[in-house]
Amino acid sequence: MDFDQVVRALQKLQRAFQTHRHTGLDSAKLRLAEQIEATGELTAADMSGVGSTYGADEQGVIDNTRTRVNEIEAALKESGILK
Repeated sequence: MDFDQVVRALQKLQRAFQTHRHTGLDSAKLRLAEQIEATGELTAADMSGVGSTYGADEQGVIDNTRTRVNEIEAALKESGILK
């Protein structure tokens, strides 16, 4: 799944949350009417060192971004949005 696919999936999720109307029949955990299907397997995480091309600040940003993307992926899988 490339970056654009992730953005489209998150936009679809946002629209689903914005248009959801609670009827009292929903479970406590919001379930989407349709799951966002991944168009393929996610790219394996690359946690290799960033390298000396980047300074310490840039390396920190890259490492932080990796961590956050992994957390988002885990949350989307846990909620059933990603398989």
